Amino acid sequence: MILEILLRGGFAQATDVSGTITTNTTWNVVGSPYIITSDVIVAEGVTF
Repeated sequence: MILEILLRGGFAQATDVSGTITTNTTWNVVGSPYIITSDVIVAEGVTF
């Protein structure tokens, strides 16, 4: 069964995240999983 899922591409694409978040941002299930690949900074005044 696992092989079948792999062959059909049943896994969601991951979203890599790094750097400074400069705009209001919402992470949701559509973009998950989120993989933090280096430091993430949320700029002052930005909601996350």
